[in-house]
Amino acid sequence: MPPPSYPELESRQALTTHLRDLYPHLSRRDTSIKLTAAVDSGLFGFFRAYVPYFYDLLRRKRSDPAFPDFHGMDVIEGWCVGDAHPENFGTLYCRSEGREKALVFTMNDPDDGAPGPLFADLLRFLTAVRLFDREVSLEPIINAYRQGLDGDLDFSPVVQHECELARKRRKRPERLFRLDASARVKPRGRIKKRFRFGKGPPKKVARRLKKGVLGLVGKSFRVCRIWSLRKRGGGSGGVRRYWVLLAPRKRKKACARAHDKRALVLDLKTLTKSGMYPLQCPQGPAAENMACSDVPELMMNRVWESLDLERGLNVGRFCDVVRFKPLPPMLVRARWKGNRGVKLDSTEYSRRQMVQLLKDEAKALGHIHRKSLPGGSHYPGHVYVLCSALVEASRQMEALYRRAFPLLEQAES
Repeated sequence: MPPPSYPELESRQALTTHLRDLYPHLSRRDTSIKLTAAVDSGLFGFFRAYVPYFYDLLRRKRSDPAFPDFHGMDVIEGWCVGDAHPENFGTLYCRSEGREKALVFTMNDPDDGAPGPLFADLLRFLTAVRLFDREVSLEPIINAYRQGLDGDLDFSPVVQHECELARKRRKRPERLFRLDASARVKPRGRIKKRFRFGKGPPKKVARRLKKGVLGLVGKSFRVCRIWSLRKRGGGSGGVRRYWVLLAPRKRKKACARAHDKRALVLDLKTLTKSGMYPLQCPQGPAAENMACSDVPELMMNRVWESLDLERGLNVGRFCDVVRFKPLPPMLVRARWKGNRGVKLDSTEYSRRQMVQLLKDEAKALGHIHRKSLPGGSHYPGHVYVLCSALVEASRQMEALYRRAFPLLEQAES
């Protein structure tokens, strides 16, 4: 069998066109801004931003004679998180017995989850680790993943420290806004760097959002303002989302003071098909495959399933998948300070602690995969036996990214 071809790696124009084609739902302007943000954030940022490109490369790489033989492990399917990388894990508060008190360390981005080969999910995580720091040994991380498959969820003191910080901040909304000189509510500078704010939704859309959000949060809040925005970079870069600024109804002048620490922002992100679609449906959309479908009901069911497996059914207050017709389905999440995502460039931890955190994330990923495996599955045994094959496969995937990224840097220079 001849080795696969990668025509997009022949020139920067071919690569940018190929990346644009992977996002048919985004405008040319959105894809251009997304690409600029990906290049500015470096090789790891590029990997994060283009989830479908990883699975597109993997689909072709599997036919390479030099790609490791996984002896059937690569066809064992379960529920994948889709966008597994070290900065998509963190602490989350979930409900337990009607109260928001169960703190979990897990995957925090559910909208790419879908059924698929579990080895692809693991391989994406391992490739991300190599792109972040190729000096990190992958064997201990794979071993931690296997411990998660076996049901071991004893996390290190690093995660326990993250959980302690989350407990202290769990009831504090994230402060995203400020008052300008004219007493108008404006996004803070760090937020404007990450998001592009539009003029606001049309009146009919704003009314529908307001009615739907009040149905979610109840009568104890009032809607102060609604923004239409798009993230500049990252996996959801360019996707339309809405921020709804809420304030307690019982407070006087609540909206006038909605920038303060009591204000709460709901993030409503438009759902798209899973980033795994190039691997699962290389010939185009398949109605029966949840990873490839853009049918609203199927997308909502897919994300609900992801929330269930990653966090449990009681996913927490103000976390849901909704559709306010005629608007497309959206993932709703509150911006709480207690929901802490991992930041690899943080100076809070030493290198040794960061490596331990990567192992904890692998363990959490293994635990998620375990929930979708049938009893008696041979998959955990395959992981143990084929550890060296996983390391080699991640090295080959890393090499493709290190070929691609310099082309994009030329395009930006």
